[in-house]
Amino acid sequence: MVKECSVYLIGSETGHLKIGIGNNPYKRKKQLQTGHPEKLEVFYSIQVESREEALRIEKESHRALSRYRLEGEWFDIDVSLGKKIIDDAANPELRIKLNNEKKQNRINELEKLLSRNSEETKILSSEMSKTKKYLDEIHEVWMNNLKEYSNILDELRMLGVDR
Repeated sequence: MVKECSVYLIGSETGHLKIGIGNNPYKRKKQLQTGHPEKLEVFYSIQVESREEALRIEKESHRALSRYRLEGEWFDIDVSLGKKIIDDAANPELRIKLNNEKKQNRINELEKLLSRNSEETKILSSEMSKTKKYLDEIHEVWMNNLKEYSNILDELRMLGVDR
């Protein structure tokens, strides 16, 4: 016979949270309350089919929150993060599906950016080509003006005008 088990999130409104397992989270809260100065609450619990499944979820939750660990099974986190981590650990298929959806969404975003970038590059290339042509025309006019200026100065010198 398989005995059901719970994964729970217990803590105080102002304090730290504990992620643990047991058959009755409310009974466990009473046990913990004896040694805890603040009023404890069961903020969240999920029931799973076996103690082994509860241990797996607890272990994965603890691993995911390792950087927030205070001591033992106590963490410096808020309730919403604790719930999310427990739910993620309890539903690995959902997490994989969500991760795949996020990945596909990111791929779609990047493809849109790439397409837009490609279009902008084409426009800029065309504009640069037009600008180059315009600058070449300006350069040609400028060179012709320099030649004409030089010719005028030469003619003025031949006429005895010193400039």
